[in-house]
Amino acid sequence: MTTLYIAEKPSVARVLADELGKEVQKEGYIQCKNNVLITWCFGHLLEQEEPDAYLPETVPVGRNGRKLWRKIDLPIIPTTWKLKPRKDAFKQFKIIRDLLKQVKIVVHAGDPDREGQLLVDEVLEYCRFKGVIKRYWASAQDKASVRKALSHLEDNQDFIGWGHAALARSRADWLIGMNCTRAYTLSARDQGVNQLLVAGRVQTPTLSLVVNRDKEREYFRAKAYYTLAGLFYCPDEAGQVTARWKPRDGQEGCDEEGRLIDKALADRLCKALSGQSGCLTSLTEEDKKQACPKGLSGADIAILASKRWGYTAQQTLDATQSLYEKKLITYPRTDSSFLPQSQFGEAGEVLECVGKNNPDEVLWKEANPALKSRIWNDQKVTAHHAIIPTRHKGSMPALKPEERNIYRAICQNYVAQFFPDHLYKLKTALFDVEGEQFVATGRTVTQMGWKVLYQGQQNGDEEEQGKPEGKDKGSEGSENEGAVFPVSLREGMVVLCYKVTSEAKQTNPPEAFTEGSLIQAMINIQKYVSDIKQKAMLKETDGIGTAATRAAIIEELVRKGYLERKKKTLISTGVGRLVIACLEGVLTEPAITALFERRLKEIQDGKEGEARFLTSIYDLINKEMEKAFSKSFTESQASVSDRKKAGQSQTGKNLSAATNEVSYSCPDCNKPLVKREAKSSTKKNPRYWWGCSGFPSCKAMYFDKDNKPEFVSK
Repeated sequence: MTTLYIAEKPSVARVLADELGKEVQKEGYIQCKNNVLITWCFGHLLEQEEPDAYLPETVPVGRNGRKLWRKIDLPIIPTTWKLKPRKDAFKQFKIIRDLLKQVKIVVHAGDPDREGQLLVDEVLEYCRFKGVIKRYWASAQDKASVRKALSHLEDNQDFIGWGHAALARSRADWLIGMNCTRAYTLSARDQGVNQLLVAGRVQTPTLSLVVNRDKEREYFRAKAYYTLAGLFYCPDEAGQVTARWKPRDGQEGCDEEGRLIDKALADRLCKALSGQSGCLTSLTEEDKKQACPKGLSGADIAILASKRWGYTAQQTLDATQSLYEKKLITYPRTDSSFLPQSQFGEAGEVLECVGKNNPDEVLWKEANPALKSRIWNDQKVTAHHAIIPTRHKGSMPALKPEERNIYRAICQNYVAQFFPDHLYKLKTALFDVEGEQFVATGRTVTQMGWKVLYQGQQNGDEEEQGKPEGKDKGSEGSENEGAVFPVSLREGMVVLCYKVTSEAKQTNPPEAFTEGSLIQAMINIQKYVSDIKQKAMLKETDGIGTAATRAAIIEELVRKGYLERKKKTLISTGVGRLVIACLEGVLTEPAITALFERRLKEIQDGKEGEARFLTSIYDLINKEMEKAFSKSFTESQASVSDRKKAGQSQTGKNLSAATNEVSYSCPDCNKPLVKREAKSSTKKNPRYWWGCSGFPSCKAMYFDKDNKPEFVSK
């Protein structure tokens, strides 16, 4: 009996064919030994139908051949959802459809995630396949992992919840995007704001994070504060120690953050305490240890690569996907930082291969495969484990620079798991002078441990995950742990506070988002919510977006012109701010999106049904329709459009002096409309029209009326 494997992409099909015994390469599939056929998708072969498929035929059609947007038709709620084969993938879809007619057994070999589950499931359902469906589930593409997965094929029904979650996500995004985008765009246009206002379940709150951060930076006003440092001389030439002043609880002259903001008080303390005798009231020494960093999730890699090399989230995802397809790392779209206990026995082989692939890393050879770090934890492993190197020997020179950097970082993190803890002694001295306290801390390393692997590395990336046990007493950061203590220093010793100095400082504005810090914000979304109940609830979620979607979300916001890249940072554009101003409310709040993500996880786990989830989406849309149609756009909300009239584009750049026109966006694709002279135009009777700059993929055209495109009233 013939068995058909359906892979998510050609590269996976080739890996399977190598293992199953490739015989003949056919068009769109591979024939293998033992009556096995292997075919593949190109991502989703099917896509959601456009709203036109659900609107009645009585809706007027525009010049672009599409049905006009009208308020009267909203909301669009499909009673029966429709899919259609993608035009650019129809040939491959037809090959799979024909192969399915010939077989009784299918092995689903989509990627091990929600979308990978759905994109094969939906093809099988669309083609009404009624045979046996098994599931191939592999987190890596090296030979050992592939063989193991092939020998343990599972029932596809066990993973059906993953597909249902992806389908619910797809339909929710369609419902919110199609309906809210049309409602707000039409309402805004009626009031003179000619801008396509694209709404998205995850895009909009993500954009809102950046817009709010940029506004915080713009409205930020630096505040002066003062730090006091005392230079203490010890008797009998015991040496000197510099300690910082520690304000009392409720100290007058301090702000809510405990910073001294009263300059007069700072000057008085310096004058009053300099030259006074004091006492060393406390001297303690604690043994501290710092465990190695946890494993790397997809988000961890994106944050690290953004910080260390300035890579965009999409660049990092592309690099890790390539490394995965080259069999060098495990599945990259994971949200887990842990490994299953069952893989600990493979550590020696993995380390051996890592050493061969990185021959210049001499220190890595000291890794002890018998050491077991906190990363091995079955209870904290989700459907996918942390990203680690595989046992595949690859060609390092063949890798792109981004791939080499990221592969080395993944290997470095894995090797660190087999080094001992970083150990140090933390000494803390507390001085009292005229009732005022000063504290000094010093750190003495007793064992470098895993940190030896990161010596000389910029940015201290390893500190992101390898945190000390608890907060060091009296410490406010590594800059306060550099005190050198005289050997003869002892508790109760009388000291001389030789001099107290004041240093004026200023508060800093919040940093602009980088792609890495934005992903971190999307994960830790509870930090950006003020409501206490919501904050507590959001701590239990994985934030907004997923490891598989966050890079694409950021990339789409840049593509639409809502965000722009400035060096390593992401900045909201004028049009991006207009979108948030117009959509302000539930759609811009991260809480609702994060809670939706949690419900999708429950659908994945079989704890909630898709229908119930979509019912809540219908309720949300109905409320948003009412809000959009009754909304009044204030001058401040429309001010971004006015900026263009002053000679600025959506991103703040000067418009061409030759055109000097107000810019308008295409309602269909959001690309700029271009004003053109009609063939019938004359000097006495000039005529113009507007066409989409996205031609030929978008053929939208509009008559010119009063020097602007004549959008049909809807």
